[in-house]
Amino acid sequence: MFGVPLIAIIHAADQMGLDQAKLLAGISLDIKSLSLPEKRFSVKQYFRLHQAVADKTGNEDIGLLVGRIIALKGMNLQLYVPRFSNHLRDYLNLIPSLLKLLGDVGQISAYRHDDLVELR
Repeated sequence: MFGVPLIAIIHAADQMGLDQAKLLAGISLDIKSLSLPEKRFSVKQYFRLHQAVADKTGNEDIGLLVGRIIALKGMNLQLYVPRFSNHLRDYLNLIPSLLKLLGDVGQISAYRHDDLVELR
């Protein structure tokens, strides 16, 4: 997986007052590596970070906060992409890159509804 989900966990931990350096040192994860766009991380690292934040905050529902952060950041990107797309074709060509950037495995389908195109 890419670093975006890990970064969301770190943002949630920051909001809950955890020290970023101590948190990452405990699971041997380098903060600088998270900023590398093509760097991949193991699911094991993701779960260790998630569990460390849950343990240190005592909040077992940390996944809800992390999911909200990821969804809002993803929505901002999806709303931003049309600003530099001149045509629907440009937008559709950029969506796979956007999904890769977000680290998401997804599928977008286009449906015709009267004179409109709906993306789901």
